[in-house]
Amino acid sequence: MKKNLFFFGRYSRASYHVVMEYGVDSFFREKNSKVVVVDPSGAARTLLTEIIRGFGFEDITGVPSVKDALGVLEVEPVGWLLSSLLSDQKENALHILKVCLNEESLKGMRISLLLEQNEEYVLGGAFEHGLLSYHPKPFTKESLQEGLQELLGFYDKHNYSGAKVSAEYIRKYLNSINDTYGLLNFEKSLIEQFPQDPDLLLNLVPPQVKLNRTEDAKSVLRQVLLLSPKLESSAKEMARDLLGVEDLALEDNGEPVNILGLKKVIVVDSDESIQKNIKEGLAEIGVHEISSFLDGDSALNFMKENKDSPPDLIIQEWRIPKVTGPLFLQKAKELGSSEAPFVVVSSLISDEDRPFVREMGIANVINKPIDRKAFNKSIFWTVRQDRMPTDLFMMERKMRKLLARKKIDEATVIKLKYLNDPNLTEGKKNSIEAEFSYASGDFEKAKNYGIEAIKQSGDSIMILNLLGKILMNMRQFDVALKCFEKAQSISPLNIERLCIMAEAHSELGSVEEAQNAIEKAKELEGNESERISEVEAKIAVNGEDFAKAKKLMSQLNAMENVVSYMNNQAVALAKCGQVEKGIEQYHRTLKSIPDDRKETKAIVSYNLALAFARNDEIEKAQEQLKICMAQEKSKVYKKAKSLSKRILKSLKKGTPIDLHVVSLSEGKIEEQNGEGPPDGDGGHSEDESEAEREYYEEAKKEVIATVEAKRGDVCCYLIYVPKKVDDQVKKLFADLPRFTVREAIEKDVSHGADKIMSQQTG
Repeated sequence: MKKNLFFFGRYSRASYHVVMEYGVDSFFREKNSKVVVVDPSGAARTLLTEIIRGFGFEDITGVPSVKDALGVLEVEPVGWLLSSLLSDQKENALHILKVCLNEESLKGMRISLLLEQNEEYVLGGAFEHGLLSYHPKPFTKESLQEGLQELLGFYDKHNYSGAKVSAEYIRKYLNSINDTYGLLNFEKSLIEQFPQDPDLLLNLVPPQVKLNRTEDAKSVLRQVLLLSPKLESSAKEMARDLLGVEDLALEDNGEPVNILGLKKVIVVDSDESIQKNIKEGLAEIGVHEISSFLDGDSALNFMKENKDSPPDLIIQEWRIPKVTGPLFLQKAKELGSSEAPFVVVSSLISDEDRPFVREMGIANVINKPIDRKAFNKSIFWTVRQDRMPTDLFMMERKMRKLLARKKIDEATVIKLKYLNDPNLTEGKKNSIEAEFSYASGDFEKAKNYGIEAIKQSGDSIMILNLLGKILMNMRQFDVALKCFEKAQSISPLNIERLCIMAEAHSELGSVEEAQNAIEKAKELEGNESERISEVEAKIAVNGEDFAKAKKLMSQLNAMENVVSYMNNQAVALAKCGQVEKGIEQYHRTLKSIPDDRKETKAIVSYNLALAFARNDEIEKAQEQLKICMAQEKSKVYKKAKSLSKRILKSLKKGTPIDLHVVSLSEGKIEEQNGEGPPDGDGGHSEDESEAEREYYEEAKKEVIATVEAKRGDVCCYLIYVPKKVDDQVKKLFADLPRFTVREAIEKDVSHGADKIMSQQTG
C-alpha cells in the first residue's frame, strides 16, 4: 500500500484514480467524488439523496442492496457510502467494511451505518473495522439533516481527519454502553497515534474522573495548560465542573501523560545543572527515559552499545568536551540516529556555524539560559513539526528526510502543502522540484531545476549540495566538484561532503587530490571512521592499488557498500555507452575483493558475465559464469546456471540472447523469461478447486492488508480494539462476497452495476 496516498477506484478499463492526502479525508471538503446510498426503501433513498445533495455533494447513487452497492464499487471510485445494516440479506453492510480493508482500491472510501436501535450491538466490531459514523433509524428529514450536519461539522473541527471524526462516534458509543475503561484505553491509543495534539489530552479527563483517578486528571489538565495556552479556558472549566478545582497550580501527584510519545531522549551537556533543568522539563511532559552525558564521546559510546534502539530526540550543547558539537552531530547520524530531531541548546553558535547548522537539518536552536516553560513549548513545537510540519523550513527538512529514504509518496503530500504557501519564492519552488526529480532518478530534469534555483536564490548550500550529487550521477565529476567546493567554502565542517569530493577526484583520476580531501576529513573526524575507510578503499580500487584495496576492505564491517558502489559505477558507465570502461570497472572490483569473500566475488562475476553477454562477448561471459557455478552454495549459482543454459541455447539456434534480468547490485534478480516459479513458491496444484483458490486469495489479501495497514489510514482501524466482539457480529462478517475490480470489468460480471448506473437515483 502507498504509505501516504489513498488510490481508489477504476472506471472501465482506464486508470482513474482519486488521490487523498494521508490522514485527510479531503473528499468531505471538496465534495468531488461519488456518494452511494444503500437502503431497501425507495422513499428512504430519495430522502437521503435530497439531504446529501443539499450539503453540496452532486454525484449520488441510490441502490436497494449491498450486492448492488458492491457492483457500483467494482466499476466506479466512491468517496462515501451510507448503508442500512441489512443483516437479513446474504450480503450485509459489515461485508463492505471488511472488503474495503482487504481491497487497495477501496481504502479511501468512508462508510456510515444507518442503524435501528436494536442493531447497535454491531458497533464495536464495525468501528474495529474502520467505520466512520453511525446514525439512528427511523429518521425524519430533520433528524437526518441534523445528524449529517454534525458529521460534517466534526470534519471541519478536526481538519478533515477521518480518525478523529470517527473517534467522536466511538466516544458516543462507549458512553452509551457505560464502558469507561474501554473509553480511557481508546483515548490513550488515540493519543499514541496523534502525540502532537494536546486537544486530545482533554478527552482523557472525563473517564479518569469517572474511575476516581482524580490526581491523574489534574496532572493531564496541568499538561494541557503547559503545552497549549489556547486551551486554558477549556481546561479550567473542566477542572471546575468535573473536579471542583479552581486552582490547578497545586502540587502535582499524578502521572503526566507522555503526550509526545518520546520513549528515549539523549541529552549532552557538560553543565550538570543544565542537564537537571532539561530532565525536569521533559518529565513535565511525560518523558522519563532520559540518558544524559557530560561529553560527546560518552554519548557516542552509549549510542554504539544501543544501536538497535535509537533515540527519539537528541538535545545537545554546541560546545562539548572530547568530541565537538558538530562532530558529535555527524557521528550520531552515522550511528543510525538520522531520524531523530536534533535540538541544540546553546548560546555559543557563531555566525560561521549557522550554515552548517541549517545544512545538517538541526530541528531547533534554543538559547541559554533555559526558561522551563518556554523550553517545554519549544520542544513540543519541534517534535510536532518534525512529525507533521507546517513551518516552511520544517517542511523542507521533512521532505528531504523522506526522499533520502525513497518515501516519495509521503514527501509528495508535504510538497503539495509546501508549494501552496503564498510566501514561497520561485527559487525555493525550483529547489524542491530538483530534490524530487533527483529522488526519482530524472537527473537531467533535476539539473535544470537546480540551475534555475541557483539563478533565483543565489549560492544556497542546500542546492549546491544537490547539484553536486546530481552531476556525480551524470558522471560530470569536474562540474560536481565546483559545486561541492563552493559549498565547502560556506560550511567547511561537513565530513560527508569531503568524502564525496574525494570520490569525485578519484573518478577523474586525481588520486592525490582525492587523498587530500580524505586527509581533511580525517582532521575533522579526529579518528578514522568506517565511512572514510570506505572512500579510501574506493580510491585504491580506482587507482588500481589492489593490495591496499584488499587490506582496507578486509577491515570494513560493511565491505559490500564499496562493492555495491563500484558495481553501480560499472552499470552507470554501461548506460552511458561506455561498456568497455564498465567491464574494466568490474575487473578492478574483482581484483580488490579479499580472497576469502567468495560469495561477493561470485556476485560481481555474475554481473560481469551479464556485461559481457550484453556486449556480445559470449565466451568471456561463459568464463565468468563458470566461476559462479563453482560456488554451489552461492545465491547466484542457480541464476548463473540458468543464464549459461540460455546462452548455449541461443548459440545453438543462432538467435539473439534475451537477457531479461537485472543486476544483483540493484537488490533483486527477476525471473528469466520462460522459466517457471521457483520450487516451493506456494503455487496451487492443478486439482485444487476453484473455491479453495478463492479462499486462498481472500485470506492472502487480508494478511497483506493487515501487514501493510497503517494506524489512522482507515478511520480508527488499528486504533480502536473492542474488549469483546459479539458472536453474532462475527457471523455477519463471515462469508465475504466475491469482489475483484479488474475481473469484474474484464469478465462482465459486475453484480448488475451496468443496470444500476443506468437507473435514476432512488
